[in-house]
Amino acid sequence: MFTTAIFLNVLSLAVVSAWFTLLLQWPVSRAVLRRIPNVPAALQKTLLTAWVMLPIIIGLFCSIAFILNAFTDVMWAPLEIFIHWHHLFEFEWLTWHGGLLGVWSVATVWILARHVWLVRAHRASLQSALMMADGSVKRHSGYEFVCLQTAMPLAFTAGMLRPQVYLSQGLLERFDDAQLQCILAHEAAHQRQRDPLQKWLFSLASAYYPTSLRRTLRNAFDLASELQADSRAGRETGALNVASALVAFGKSERQWQMPLAVSFGQDFVSQRVRFLIEPATFNMTIPATIGLVALAVLTANLLSMDSLHHYIELILER
Repeated sequence: MFTTAIFLNVLSLAVVSAWFTLLLQWPVSRAVLRRIPNVPAALQKTLLTAWVMLPIIIGLFCSIAFILNAFTDVMWAPLEIFIHWHHLFEFEWLTWHGGLLGVWSVATVWILARHVWLVRAHRASLQSALMMADGSVKRHSGYEFVCLQTAMPLAFTAGMLRPQVYLSQGLLERFDDAQLQCILAHEAAHQRQRDPLQKWLFSLASAYYPTSLRRTLRNAFDLASELQADSRAGRETGALNVASALVAFGKSERQWQMPLAVSFGQDFVSQRVRFLIEPATFNMTIPATIGLVALAVLTANLLSMDSLHHYIELILER
């Protein structure tokens, strides 16, 4: 029978496995991140997402393996000596298990609260912009967008579940039709991919990483999102035309930011122009390397499940 004690023990095991995975990832993460820009834009976001989700996936996998071993006969027999938990039917909060779940619970509640606040800030900023700039729906080159009545040149995609493209009147007056088509194609790609929502989900998934690595991961994901949108816009309007629009937009003055929004030409301009001119070709080495690292980390988790439990208790007893 699956009792509360069993659930808490399995949850404790999942948290230990996830944090152990993160600890193993940490030394090699920067080397992996340096190589991800060498693959096509469409693959970069997938690899980054897989990388930050690895602790969660392995924590779940180890928990499932443990449950199968404890309650069924489907697990491979040699693994049984490693997949073990001594007090499956007992859980004491005044132990390191309870302390671990307490710390994890507080951290998780804080992370969730912070990300709920981000969504609210995003919505509030968007509502303020629409109220002050009197937005109206327009069309250009087959693309629909909301036009904001402000002289500041703006082009961004905002909205979580139903994102929309926003352009300012100042942008429409400053750029020609060909440049506007490039900008709209880029923002339409963000809209189709729901990039504000993806940005929020990636931020949530990477929240447990150390601060410096977390910032690097999120910057890499933001760059990958822009590269993918640039690539799709380039297929529709020409890569060199998108690069030219990026350079022109990069020279305009902008003094406006919105949490979670994605803006054309706001960041990574030089990297994006270089990628448009010389796009990366598919290289199986990088996905294979990440796959091998994931397999090695999973194996290390499964083989150390019992010993890691003992080592923690041994250290705490001293």
